[in-house]
Order: sequence, then C-alpha cells, then structure tokens
Amino acid sequence: MKRIIIFLLVLVAVANNNLSAQSSKGYYQERKVNYPDYGNKFSIEMGVQTNRSIRGWRSGLNVDVAIANKFRVGYFSTSGKSTFENSNKYSDQGMELSFMFNSKGKVSFGPQIKTVLTDRRFVSVIPMLQTRIALSKRIGVKGGAGLSDRYPVFEGGMMLKLH
Repeated sequence: MKRIIIFLLVLVAVANNNLSAQSSKGYYQERKVNYPDYGNKFSIEMGVQTNRSIRGWRSGLNVDVAIANKFRVGYFSTSGKSTFENSNKYSDQGMELSFMFNSKGKVSFGPQIKTVLTDRRFVSVIPMLQTRIALSKRIGVKGGAGLSDRYPVFEGGMMLKLH
C-alpha cells in the first residue's frame, strides 16, 4: 500500500512540476507563460455572445471598451426565440459594466452589472459574475452567471481585441 501511495505522489509531482525522470533541470526550471500585455490604455473589443435564461436562448454581438483591462463598459444586442409557445423573435439591448480582478493574467474574473432593455418595453438590472480567459493577445473567451427575477442566467462568448 505504501508503494502505491509513494508512486501516486511521485506521479502527481512529475505532472504538476513538468519534471522529467531523465534530468534534474526540470525541478529548477521556471514555467514560461505569455500573458497578454494591455498596458495602461484603452482597448476596444468586439465579440459574439450567447445567453440562456428563462426567456430562452439569445445570441448576438457586443462591443466593450476596457480601461487598463480592468474596468469595462460595453453595449450588447441579442435576439432569439422565446421558450414560450406561439412566440415571436425577441430582442435584448443594453449596457454592461464590469470590474476584473487579476487583469494582467490569462484568467480574470469579477462582478458585472447588466442593464437590459427587453423588447423595447421592460428594463431589468442583472448582477453577474464573469470570467474571461485570454487565448492569445487578441482573442479570448468569456463566461458568466447571474440571477434575473430569481432565475439563473448563463452567458458565454468569444471576443476579439481590435485596439
């Protein structure tokens, strides 16, 4: 039993530290990760997003302006069919504000407030928690979850940094 536990511990250590059994250099080798360098400037991102709520699936476009990759202000427009019977195509438009923690890393997360105008009749404010993952310096994915009228709202999308 001890041999199995020792073997599993060594296996986990090798997998997590990128060690090789042939070389002792792997233990002291530092991992190299290329983080996106946004600096302290404005950046403009455009992307596609899809969200799922009690009102059904909606998909559309969004445009964000980020200040130092921390504060974000954006506009979005989504549309889709409702989950109710005999329903037409509905649309959402609105503004989103967010603040990201760990903005210099590949993975950032933070709170987001969405103000949504649904079908040009109803206004709702949706608090969300958003996560962004940078795939490269210009491309990233995002996902989030929140509550609207005590029902869950899920959002996902992909973005492209224009400037």
